[in-house]
Amino acid sequence: MANTNIASVLTQFPFPNNKATSVPIKEHGVDTINDSILGVNDAIPIIDYPLLTSDDRDQRSEAIKKLSKICIEYGFFAVMNHAIPDSVINGAMEALVRFFDLAEEKKRKYETSNSTDMIRWGRGDVHQVTREFFKIASHPHFHCPTDPDDLR
Repeated sequence: MANTNIASVLTQFPFPNNKATSVPIKEHGVDTINDSILGVNDAIPIIDYPLLTSDDRDQRSEAIKKLSKICIEYGFFAVMNHAIPDSVINGAMEALVRFFDLAEEKKRKYETSNSTDMIRWGRGDVHQVTREFFKIASHPHFHCPTDPDDLR
């Protein structure tokens, strides 16, 4: 796994006046369509959290529409101005790296094809790139694997 996390990726690309709407993909020098692993050079969509809770009804509505479109078109996004301390984000990212570094037999404990399972791990090929995924349900209750110990 790359020696990085989302917090460090986002801080590598400062948001001028907090008006940015995306972060360019530029990790380990990959920043052109020819160098991109998937042959695209899209940016990571950014959601400005306070807009989702704005007292201005129109602003809030636009932010929700944008979030919906991003979820449908990209399937993921980064959030800015959320007030979650960097230490919490970095701790979670480091624990997830430790999970992915576990021996495969420990991760297989969470391998399932049932999309309603609260904890799921798997491996698959997307666009001829092998990837692992790890999904944890956090609503209405947080579900967490027992290994690594500090993931909780």
